[in-house]
Amino acid sequence: MNETWTYPAMSHPSADPAVNAVAARLVGLATADPSRARVLELGCGSGHHLLPLAARWPEAEFEGVDRDGAAVELARGLAAEGGLANARFHEGGFEDGGPAEGGEFDFIIAHGVFSWVPDEAKLALLRRIAERLGPRGVAVVSFNVAAGWRRRLPLVEKARAIQAAGGDGVELMRALEILRDVCESDDERLIVDDMRAKGAAVLAHDDFAPVNDPFSLKDFVALAAHHGLRWLGEGVPADNRAEGGAVVDGAAFAGDPVGMHEALDEAGDRTFRSALLCRADAEVAGRVPASAVADCFLSAGPAADGRDAALAGELAAAAPGDAHAGELIQRHGPAMATRIVKALYDGTAAARTHAADVRRAVPEAPRMDGLRLACARRGLPVVDARHRPCEFPRAHLELLAMMDGSRRLDGLSAIARERCPELAFGAWMRHLAQRGFFL
Repeated sequence: MNETWTYPAMSHPSADPAVNAVAARLVGLATADPSRARVLELGCGSGHHLLPLAARWPEAEFEGVDRDGAAVELARGLAAEGGLANARFHEGGFEDGGPAEGGEFDFIIAHGVFSWVPDEAKLALLRRIAERLGPRGVAVVSFNVAAGWRRRLPLVEKARAIQAAGGDGVELMRALEILRDVCESDDERLIVDDMRAKGAAVLAHDDFAPVNDPFSLKDFVALAAHHGLRWLGEGVPADNRAEGGAVVDGAAFAGDPVGMHEALDEAGDRTFRSALLCRADAEVAGRVPASAVADCFLSAGPAADGRDAALAGELAAAAPGDAHAGELIQRHGPAMATRIVKALYDGTAAARTHAADVRRAVPEAPRMDGLRLACARRGLPVVDARHRPCEFPRAHLELLAMMDGSRRLDGLSAIARERCPELAFGAWMRHLAQRGFFL
């Protein structure tokens, strides 16, 4: 049975500590090992972001806080079903003090909160981060960016007007269809198409949320500094560039980095950031030697036309797994370290502190971990080894829920032919294995 709660269940790859730690280390902050860290999420919802991390790293400790009691109960239920004793969830606002347990955290996550709460809650969020962040800790705080929302917000208001003009009201997705038909330019139609692609559930908490305050990076950085927090850049190295492809050298911020990023935001109509913060008194080395990436694990990055074709080929050969940066440096010489750093910022490569646990082949008796089984049983998205949420039709979820190691492939294949004959079962199972679904 599908559960309902305030915010849709989803994980956020841009707020994965395995990725954020690399971004911090590239600008000179020696973070804790995420696999043994203390992690706090403010605004954790149903725990769909935090719980897969807890399953991945049993030696780490996880705390989640959310005002929505139903979401917190769901998170606790999933933790119990998944056998995750290292994840605890608390009902309440961060203004009220956060989790009952005190102490500092190595990673703090606040995704989908800052732009969508009243001003007093924004200030309380930053205060809580400053109070709870450890000396080497980093926080990832996402927010909507003013540059990209200047053209978007008027379209939101037009869609609201269409809804209101319908008397008893017009369903949101229908209002967007009507709006698209009367858009004055292709640019406006592209924005409306992007809204429609999000779906009503997400739109209700983003574009059409009761509060939606886009911020300029300059204002966000100033507000964070007022609370004793320092901006380090984006939580994902490749995000320190404009959509048009201009690269910001995050390893050597100089001059006016905030102004430089703001210029790129304006040029690229950027709509969203996941800002990486540390304490103002944290020891940040500044320029970091390229060898600092030697312990990273690399995979193909988000750039479709990676600038380093030879390195992209190395990563493709390692897929679906990760290539170890240190082994590449040893094989190709010290210059490879510099190439890797450049590749992380231009989008050729993506990096993590720990390799994603994936398989090339499908096990004879496929078995998922307890959390994935619990999500499949409840009709929820299932999170892969790179922290990406994967949604499935109900029949596919029912098939996934059977993958507890008790059935062999031939038996599962027979069930698939009966219940979802449209499914290319063999290819689907290989895809799941390569996404890291199986133990």
